[in-house]
Amino acid sequence: MGIGIFRNASSLQKLRAPFIGEERETSSELFRSHDILVYFFGSKTYLHYHLIPDSLKEVEFYDIDQIHNSTFYKATSLEVIILPDYMTQIGIRSFYQTHNLRYFEIPFGVTHIPESAFEGSGVNHLVIPSTVTYIDLNAFKNTNLEYVIYYGEPSNLYIDLSGNDSLIEKLKP
Repeated sequence: MGIGIFRNASSLQKLRAPFIGEERETSSELFRSHDILVYFFGSKTYLHYHLIPDSLKEVEFYDIDQIHNSTFYKATSLEVIILPDYMTQIGIRSFYQTHNLRYFEIPFGVTHIPESAFEGSGVNHLVIPSTVTYIDLNAFKNTNLEYVIYYGEPSNLYIDLSGNDSLIEKLKP
């Protein structure tokens, strides 16, 4: 599927697709990637988030093992994002300001939630697998987490204190 395959698809409500980008990324240099949602709508830069139709409420991506920086950047209409359990990495600001995203399950293969991953998102119900052992600064800054499940041993989870107040509060015994 090439760039802009869904350009001007203003009634698109659900999208289930494989790989999202120009070329399959195997590098851990997450900042050089073009695997961003707006690729389907005609752009190679996350700054063109306005191309995502307001009608798009749900996306599911399979056949990927990592998403890079800003993949869902300001995809404000999205309510549901489904990713494969075998994913190993999510990038910085991957879900930045996804205001309507309410529930999210971190894929089982992920071990680290990076800086500002969910900053300003609407996520309020979060499931974190036991594989996650590190949560970086501001990962959940400006979120209103109401319910968090962590399936691991709390003593094995390091959370940077900066900007993660709502997460820390919900994980208290």
